[in-house]
Amino acid sequence: MLKKDDLIFILEDDISFGNLELYHLKDNGYVNAVLFTDELLLLNNIDRKPVVVIADYHLKIYSGIKLIQKVRETLPFFYSILISGAYDYERFKDEATIQKIDKYLTKNDIVFNKLIETLNAWGSPTELTSYF
Repeated sequence: MLKKDDLIFILEDDISFGNLELYHLKDNGYVNAVLFTDELLLLNNIDRKPVVVIADYHLKIYSGIKLIQKVRETLPFFYSILISGAYDYERFKDEATIQKIDKYLTKNDIVFNKLIETLNAWGSPTELTSYF
């Protein structure tokens, strides 16, 4: 199981939603979560080796999928969660499969519960399984 003190990076350009993500993670014991609102700042901190990267799909510079691809160039083993305001499986499935997105969540009234359920279910990053 993912350890509660593992480093988690959140990339969300909506600061209110990002703070809600951060609150729910910390409230559920994931004490080492860091919120970024800028893609380049997250990429400049990738040497800290997060175990989980949670990214919004719609960002300023890259899509969340492109960001996760760039992280994988440096850090091959981590869990990835893509969060979007609109779920369109057909739109994302090919690109997300190619970029090895582990979980896709839709911003809705249960997204925070699904986020915690996903993190609680995961084991070691070297045993990645697709949950898309």
